Amino acid sequence: MSRTLEFNEVTYLFGLKGAYLAPLSILMSAIIGASVALWAVRSNRSIARLKNSMDFINSFNEANDIAKGVTEIVKLRKISEPDRKSMATPSGQCEATIHIRTVLNYYESMAICINHKIYDDEIIKETLFSTVVKIWKICKPFVDEQRSQRDTDTIYQELEGLVINWNASPLEKKELNK
Repeated sequence: MSRTLEFNEVTYLFGLKGAYLAPLSILMSAIIGASVALWAVRSNRSIARLKNSMDFINSFNEANDIAKGVTEIVKLRKISEPDRKSMATPSGQCEATIHIRTVLNYYESMAICINHKIYDDEIIKETLFSTVVKIWKICKPFVDEQRSQRDTDTIYQELEGLVINWNASPLEKKELNK
């Protein structure tokens, strides 16, 4: 024998389900909204990092003192390491010392921004790898002497770490479409 539900029983059953549906739909809407917002924030951060990287590269190209400093430092590779090292001493200071400090400070700032994900490492690496690694190699005796004089290993440590990381995975030659 089948029993038929009365009006009050049907209303109670659907009313109870409805009581669960409203909070559930609000919760689902909140989860979807939060997911979309999180995706947008991550996407905007990524785009901002790429834009910051390109701004840095453009400022590098427009910075006359940096460009001149890089040119002057490259000329120093013909000088012996002990002579480059002596440029860090008070008696060895010269115009080249100013160029070295200017460029190394600029690259140190760049390395810090890369480490803090303000600049995109790959874009900067693809653009400046050869220059930064070459400049570091030329200036390393100068940096070592500064560290020795000041009894600290933290001078230009972010730049040194960046060069070590870049050298561990150097740029690979890309196939050109002919």
